[in-house]
Amino acid sequence: MTACPEGWHLPNDGEWKTLYDYVDANNGSDGVGTSLKSVSGWSAYSGVATGTDRFGFSALPAGYRSNYGSFYSAGAGARFWSATEYNSGYADYWFLHYSGEGFDGSSSNLKNYGFSVRCLKD
Repeated sequence: MTACPEGWHLPNDGEWKTLYDYVDANNGSDGVGTSLKSVSGWSAYSGVATGTDRFGFSALPAGYRSNYGSFYSAGAGARFWSATEYNSGYADYWFLHYSGEGFDGSSSNLKNYGFSVRCLKD
């Protein structure tokens, strides 16, 4: 919750859902995730890899850091924290994966994992 500079905030699930709904309504035939992914950097193991970056979100596949300090999924996925908390140790997140066109929310992950953040201007 303190990852963003003054005048900015970490989006909650409702704000992530607003982004999802807007992209879904305005992206043509692409999946929401495809429209949010950057046009390069995604590994093409199989299926959908690169995106169209139709809305300038330019999501990069940074992967994530586990609670043990190991890094995973660089080049293959992106996870973004939500300000929506499950409890003092868990919070929600949204994710993109190289092999899918979706942008999905997930309820609760340990807060001591390292995910990407996107800050919204207040």
